[in-house]
Amino acid sequence: MTQNGLRYAFYIDGINLHYALNNCKRESSIPRPKQYSEYDYFYRKYRWLDFYELANKAVYKSDTIVCIKYFTASPDWKPQARDDQRELIRANRYKSDKFSVIQGSFVDKDSICDHCKRELKSHEEKGTDVELGLQLLLDAQKDIYDIGVVISADSDLAPALRFVHEETEKKVGVIIPIGRRAGALLKKAKFPLKGNEPIPVINMTEALLKKCQLPDSFSIKGQTFSRPHDWV
Repeated sequence: MTQNGLRYAFYIDGINLHYALNNCKRESSIPRPKQYSEYDYFYRKYRWLDFYELANKAVYKSDTIVCIKYFTASPDWKPQARDDQRELIRANRYKSDKFSVIQGSFVDKDSICDHCKRELKSHEEKGTDVELGLQLLLDAQKDIYDIGVVISADSDLAPALRFVHEETEKKVGVIIPIGRRAGALLKKAKFPLKGNEPIPVINMTEALLKKCQLPDSFSIKGQTFSRPHDWV
């Protein structure tokens, strides 16, 4: 199989990716002063991602990116987080016409604390993984892509990858968000061959994230975009 002229479609699990960037500690052997908190080990400063550039790093020059679908849900109970997410989405929409957003939702979740037995209020995202899996399969059946690339570590997506491979001639690979593991997902991933060598599943690294940042401030088509102040 050659690599000439393949069509790539990207399916980004925005919730899973955001969680990884927000909570993953940076691996470092550099001693840190005691006053540094655990927060300083996180990759939060890389949340200002250029998703088209990230996709572009995974394809050959002769290939085509046909779409980048971003699956997420709005944390409306956190106004600042909601507004930061909207700015990221808005910037990427203007940056590339290949980028689109599929919105899920959060639902209220009640639970009881095992220790104090008090009722706890939280929020749980619903439907993002199901919608991503459906879009991946439907686009394969519609012949939208030759290669689908899922950016997630959610093992619940493994059946969708298996179904695409069993029911169509399409192939689906995986980019694993930094610091996450995706054993069940990787078993179902199939990238095409380059000569006789398989293309490995791509692990998201800090070096890759650095290369795929939007400018701190930029303008397109009369619109100005800026990195959220706490994403530095």
